Amino acid sequence: MDQPGQAPPRIEGTYVFDGARSRKGYRLNKFFFSLNRAENRAAFDQGKQDSLEWKPLFDGYRPAMEWLREARIDVAVFIYNDHGTDFFF
Repeated sequence: MDQPGQAPPRIEGTYVFDGARSRKGYRLNKFFFSLNRAENRAAFDQGKQDSLEWKPLFDGYRPAMEWLREARIDVAVFIYNDHGTDFFF
């Protein structure tokens, strides 16, 4: 067992989930969630990222988009919860 104050042993192919990774994940999640709005998707698809109206929103996407390019993600996992509107009292 590890001693207090010591870093845990590294496991090849994994990473430590720290504050920096959490912030990247937050930005990425915020980016994807904002695409729930049809007008945001349409503006993104139409290449309006640099227009005066949309630039403030899409500038916030840039860190997430850069990370996606760098990470070269080839797998996506989707979790669907079909019980969200099913309440029992």
